[in-house]
Amino acid sequence: PPINKNDKKPSKWPEWDGSKENYSTYIDLLLAKIDVDWDHLGGHKA
Repeated sequence: PPINKNDKKPSKWPEWDGSKENYSTYIDLLLAKIDVDWDHLGGHKA
């Protein structure tokens, strides 16, 4: 059966506590989220 696009929910946005120590980790999480969501929405297949 075809995949229902409504079943594909974006992942949660990562949260950053504002500290410089955690900034690079936050950016990594942000990039990972964007990559996963892009893939879920079919971005890599377009």
